[in-house]
Amino acid sequence: MQSARVWETVFAILWLCCSTSQQTYADDIAVIESHVPHEPASTAALLGEVRAELERLGYTTRTELRQRILTHVSRPGHNDQSATAKASRLAKEAREHWLHGEIPYALEKADEAIRLFGQNPASFAANTDLRQPLLTALVVSALANKRLRHPTEAASRMAEVARSFPDIGVSRADYGPEAHALYSSVRADMRQLRPSHLRVTISDNDASIFINERYVRAGKAFDEDVIPGRYRVYSQRGTTVGRLHIVEVAPAASVSLSIDWPTDAALVTDDFVGLRFQNSTDRANLESAAAMALARNLGMDEVVVLSVRDFQSRRSIVGTVLSLDTGRPERTAAAVIEPTTPSGRTLRGLARFLAGGDPVPGLLLPNSASTDGPAPTGRDPVQNDVRRTSRAWRWAALTTGVAAVATGVTLIAIDGPILDEHGIHTPNQYDTKLPGTILAVSGVALVGTGILLWLRGDHRDENPSVSLSPSPRGGLIVTYGGPF
Repeated sequence: MQSARVWETVFAILWLCCSTSQQTYADDIAVIESHVPHEPASTAALLGEVRAELERLGYTTRTELRQRILTHVSRPGHNDQSATAKASRLAKEAREHWLHGEIPYALEKADEAIRLFGQNPASFAANTDLRQPLLTALVVSALANKRLRHPTEAASRMAEVARSFPDIGVSRADYGPEAHALYSSVRADMRQLRPSHLRVTISDNDASIFINERYVRAGKAFDEDVIPGRYRVYSQRGTTVGRLHIVEVAPAASVSLSIDWPTDAALVTDDFVGLRFQNSTDRANLESAAAMALARNLGMDEVVVLSVRDFQSRRSIVGTVLSLDTGRPERTAAAVIEPTTPSGRTLRGLARFLAGGDPVPGLLLPNSASTDGPAPTGRDPVQNDVRRTSRAWRWAALTTGVAAVATGVTLIAIDGPILDEHGIHTPNQYDTKLPGTILAVSGVALVGTGILLWLRGDHRDENPSVSLSPSPRGGLIVTYGGPF
């Protein structure tokens, strides 16, 4: 019975490691769009068909990609004046509700005002007077939460005041003794925390940096000790709106944020997910670097850029695969859209070519007239996994192998009698030497396979296979299939 439980545990660990490795590295290529002003509206549907086929092939596209960017990279830097005007009105109403003892209404309106202000960081760059109603909303929210016996939320709101308004604070004259006492108490608790450090740099010396809606720098880095907590970092160059970055600074931590201004200025996550440039010249000069910077921030290996532009003097839907390893395009093809729009088959063929398949008739390739003639031999992404699958196998073999070795060594070490709390042998014992040995040997083989896959990473046209199978004499056999 004890041995059966050991085997169950062994296979559960192996399954978990394999599942985690595959999930982490299956979708490591982003698909973004690149636009300039005055593009025909009809091209959106054509781009959408290419994007949909890439999504079907397993690439990371609009919905998932947008969520990843908003969570891990940045958020839009909106300047919705109607929203901030509403937020200012709500902050004033929240204070009036508070003064009249209508605590739930005060909390509801204060929190809504805070939410609207948070969605429009660019508004504070245009109008610094908005900081005052934001302060009012934060203080009212803190007080209302305190009255409603939500001490954690009350302290959190007042800590936000301390981080965002270090030059103002909460005075007794403006907000009353209760607000002043709560602020003083939270400040005293925060002084007990070990100081933290925040450094923010930006690639453009003419861009301004705002931290928690407060202007702090222009043309140089922000590099100061800060109160631990969450910080909202926003950048803007003249009237060009940037992006909002959320930075968590733990006590005693030193955190750095490097903002690539061309990427911040061009990145869009509302109407579409991708880059928008002011003109074709900016796109030609900045597109590749901005796309690769975005992919690096997302931890991806490659990025596919879809756009509408001239290709070999013909207006086309153009797709390009950019490799972060080399910094150069790996595959480029185009589907001509004028004078007649391409067929769905051609657009899907463009997507499949970008995914590693053969070019279909009707595509334009670099330094060639078209692909109307015989297509060269290549891979079909539907029949064969695209290149990212090879990466997944590398990581799956390495991580599973390491886990198997560690588990095997542990099982070998605990083999033998079970000791009680006094160190005396009991009648029971762990019979784990055999499964431990099998796991350790299998793990070494998998680690070796993973290293081999890394060394042969330039073999792009075939995919390896790794399998575990029972041996007729007992134990497991590790099998690798693929090019050496």
